[in-house]
Amino acid sequence: MKWIYIIFLAWLVNFESSYGQNIKFKTYQVEDGLSNNSVNDFENDPSGGLWIATWDGLNFFDGTTFQVYKRIADDPKSLPGNFIFKLQIDKKNVLWVKSTTQSISYKQEDDFINFYFDTEVEEVGLDLKGDLFITLGGDIYSYSSGEFKPCPSCVIAEKGTQALEDMLTNKYSEVEINEVLTDDLGQVWYATNKNGLFVFPPESPNLSEHHFFNYTTDAFYSYSINSNEIYTIHEDVFGNVWIGYKDGGMSMAYKNSGEIFSIYRHPTKNPNIPAEAIRAITQGSNGEIWLGYYNSGLFVSKDGLNDFKKFPLELAELNKDWSRIRSLHKDHESRIWVGTYAGIARIESDGSVHYFTAENNAFIPNNRNYDFIETDEGETLWVACWGGLAKYSFSKNEFVAFDGQDKLSLIIFGTCWNPMASYIWLLSAMVLSFGIKEI
Repeated sequence: MKWIYIIFLAWLVNFESSYGQNIKFKTYQVEDGLSNNSVNDFENDPSGGLWIATWDGLNFFDGTTFQVYKRIADDPKSLPGNFIFKLQIDKKNVLWVKSTTQSISYKQEDDFINFYFDTEVEEVGLDLKGDLFITLGGDIYSYSSGEFKPCPSCVIAEKGTQALEDMLTNKYSEVEINEVLTDDLGQVWYATNKNGLFVFPPESPNLSEHHFFNYTTDAFYSYSINSNEIYTIHEDVFGNVWIGYKDGGMSMAYKNSGEIFSIYRHPTKNPNIPAEAIRAITQGSNGEIWLGYYNSGLFVSKDGLNDFKKFPLELAELNKDWSRIRSLHKDHESRIWVGTYAGIARIESDGSVHYFTAENNAFIPNNRNYDFIETDEGETLWVACWGGLAKYSFSKNEFVAFDGQDKLSLIIFGTCWNPMASYIWLLSAMVLSFGIKEI
């Protein structure tokens, strides 16, 4: 015994699409409150905010607004300079700032405590204990009891993986690496001088089996990085990665956005796909991606990523309604079912197409088809139509009648199968209500 739950709902979903870079970036610049569009460094604040070193001021970003710190003339408790070279937070969560070539400062409430030297502060970092160190004339000095003291025994904590860096520069000889980050997922990020961002995923310990993903600025993709000149890269306490550019502001790469893929018309990557709404998407058994467009037909990418090409439906040459795709479904035999305004097309594994229409099949209520769903462990395929519901029997290889079919003279936009209770839910139009009908 089967039950059909009928839901009437005035609702129509429209799908927009695009495919491009698989990490999405949000960019912040001067118009958003950043003091300068050239960024040298980042550091995390214990509160969850972000400290940003720019060419004109120190910035604190709380996720919404920017607070800017600059040198104030005749104020010994302000920063010595406005060009912020380097930031560092030590194990006690003290923020250290290098704002001139011969000074280092730490923040104390709203003031800065400044230290000046006769020679250039060459490096700023942490030792293995998490204490701050600087180098002066090649010698290491550590901060202790309010002053910097020579520390020849200090061990510097190094960043990055030399083997990966060698592999990157061997493969891309023109690359100049500015900074390296290993995030909390084990991915290694490389900020480069002119070649954008390189990311190495951590899936396998065998380096030779993997390749770098290269992200560059793309005027046709609103979530690309903003510039190929990247000065610095940083991971915040939430796992988001921040990128600082020369003259490009800064961008945040959303955590786990690498799992998001977008499809959109692009003049070089995807020049063939239409610039209109996608109404249906499915994935084939070999990873290929099928896209059904509102008026422009069916497109497929064999590698599942780029180079989408139009799949020919021959009947569309005689009737354009075959190009008005409304639903796609891969059945248990890996065949692709296509619901259109002119009927149903089934694409076999060899690429041949079988067509079903209301004119040649009495058990198809209407040629407009909005959804497919399989039930009974692959025995039955249900089709949501403009004028009701159709039932296809895989064992009989044909559409068949079912009890109560004549009572479902509805415009059905979607279906949902509950295998535990043997229910089929139907999504239709007009008003919001539901009834129960035994079939």
